[in-house]
Amino acid sequence: ALCALLRDDVLWVANAGDSMCVRCARGDAVVMTHMHRPSELAERALVEAKGGVVLWYNDAWRTNGTLSVSRSLGDLSTSAYLSRDAEVVRHDIDFAGDEFFVIATDGL
Repeated sequence: ALCALLRDDVLWVANAGDSMCVRCARGDAVVMTHMHRPSELAERALVEAKGGVVLWYNDAWRTNGTLSVSRSLGDLSTSAYLSRDAEVVRHDIDFAGDEFFVIATDGL
């Protein structure tokens, strides 16, 4: 899940899962959030601390062998093992340099 709030000249972005926000600044792509994958050591530790396991299945590391994310707001079948804590990023808009933002998700 990903959401963005633009208030005055500040953009707030919150992400939990495999969504991303990227900004174009002076022609360069700048990643603002990262995907929360169980393949990352810190994310794997979150899953394991909740009693879940991270397994290699179908060419990807997966929480309990099914989900390829370690944070989510849905996914009720494995929700006990997922973190619901969003990564929150604040960005002060640079009106001279920021050209556009891409907010991408494969979810609802």
